[in-house]
Amino acid sequence: MHSRPMTRYMNPTRDPMTMSFQVNKTNYTINAKGEITDVRSPKYETFTIPPGETVEIPSEYDRGMHQISGNVILGGLAPMAINLDAPAKVHPSLVPVYEEQPIALTSAELIERLRAPTAAPSSDPDAARVAKARMKVPAK
Repeated sequence: MHSRPMTRYMNPTRDPMTMSFQVNKTNYTINAKGEITDVRSPKYETFTIPPGETVEIPSEYDRGMHQISGNVILGGLAPMAINLDAPAKVHPSLVPVYEEQPIALTSAELIERLRAPTAAPSSDPDAARVAKARMKVPAK
């Protein structure tokens, strides 16, 4: 029996993470006349990582879990999940905090920020101006 290589992912957030991966790549066949036949519904393999827990997920889904460039996670189905077998930094735009961000966060920094209590709104007018400016969408 052949076992699948697995990757360990940890959920540092307070919420469960659920990811679904489509497992059948082709949902139809084409016969000799070029007609589409045998249409099938997509099939998915779903995984849930409870808060603070570690789960093994088949390594074939690593590229779906994280989209990485230069060892920095830029997106994916679960960008906040920590790959314990090959840790990467998380881009600060993916971290749900509202303060000045570093270039990228290590796994330990991410866990620390996610577990920190949410700060009360600042009465500093400069902080309010900066926060408001960050929320504006650039004009097209």
